[in-house]
Amino acid sequence: MKRSNIRALALLVAAMLVIAQIAGAQTESSTPQPSQNSNNNGKIVRPEPQPPRQQQQKQTQQQQEAQKQQQQPQSQSQQQNQPQPQQQQQEQLQPPQQQPQQQRQHQARRVRRSNPNPVPASVMSYSSAVQRFQRERHNRNWWSQHFAVIVLVGGGYYYFDSGYWFPALGFDPNYEAYDYDGPIFTYGNLLPDQVILNVQRALADLGYYNGALSGSLSAATRYAISAYQQDNGLVVNGVVDAPLVYSLGLQ
Repeated sequence: MKRSNIRALALLVAAMLVIAQIAGAQTESSTPQPSQNSNNNGKIVRPEPQPPRQQQQKQTQQQQEAQKQQQQPQSQSQQQNQPQPQQQQQEQLQPPQQQPQQQRQHQARRVRRSNPNPVPASVMSYSSAVQRFQRERHNRNWWSQHFAVIVLVGGGYYYFDSGYWFPALGFDPNYEAYDYDGPIFTYGNLLPDQVILNVQRALADLGYYNGALSGSLSAATRYAISAYQQDNGLVVNGVVDAPLVYSLGLQ
């Protein structure tokens, strides 16, 4: 080959290299640079748009939560203002103003015995027993000489005379506690507290007495006796006499 041809071929190769270098520089300058949002690998990271249906569901949930928060204080206030059913029932069941227990019971149940037992003519009346009552205080010897039966009942001594028990005043100064210091009619050889106990039970069965069955002629017992005597046409004296015992059917 001739030298002229070799030189021309070398010039052509050099020119092609120069053109290739120029083209490579232009290509690098036209390539876009990665933004700040790109990751380490040079890839651009863009937020992915959510589908329209998911956005609507999310908005609906937010609205529902906001409505619940608004309705919750209102519901709590309504519950506080509304009375509870149990409280309403208790208010309805409460009576107006309670009367005394014995008076309520007496008004609620007034019992009249249709056929009271008549008092025998041989039985001493209460007024006669009051006149016969030895109210003077005497010592033990005096009482023992005048009355054969003297017993200790509760807080006091009683002597027996003509179907009645009477307080033996002065028999023993240490035992002189009497709820009632008058005559108490008896039957069947019962002691005074036993007679009173039977009267209390009978009056309780008829609805006149609701106190303790104590065998003591207390104020509550005398009140019940008076109420029964008034309803059954007896002499109202509030004591245990023969008409009361026979009317209650105890004899």
